Amino acid sequence: MRVPNFQLFAEWLQGIGIFIAGMIVGAAVFMAMYVENFDYLVQQNEILKEDNEQLKEQLENHNLVKNPTQLKAIDISIHNPPSYPDLDDLTITQLQKLAREELKFMIGQEIKRLEPEHIKRLFGKKVFALEDGKASYVVEINSIFIADTEMRIWLWANRYMPAS
Repeated sequence: MRVPNFQLFAEWLQGIGIFIAGMIVGAAVFMAMYVENFDYLVQQNEILKEDNEQLKEQLENHNLVKNPTQLKAIDISIHNPPSYPDLDDLTITQLQKLAREELKFMIGQEIKRLEPEHIKRLFGKKVFALEDGKASYVVEINSIFIADTEMRIWLWANRYMPAS
């Protein structure tokens, strides 16, 4: 009985090995792209949830406050100077939510009684911890503008480094 030549099978095994290695590399690339897209979708979902909560709160405030001389809404923006590090969208959204909760006691107050300098001193420099608990930020008011029944606040936010 004759044993078949293994040289024929060696060429086939090389091709099959290259094909399987290609499948593994392709699966790894696909999973990396999938995870990246899924992380992006989760962040956008969180941002949209926060925006939805903010809009519901604004609608509730507009319905509760009937007097046109009272503050109905607080709009918060975070614009850092170039010397500060850039913040991602999810961090900005969470910091805006925390600052809005800190200042929401002013809704319903008489507009003529709200002094921007007094609000700046009252707010000061706050340290806000994000919901995930991984980072804290020092937030301070840069400027305030009050018009009609809305107050617009611009904040600066920088990473909090506790003194050791």
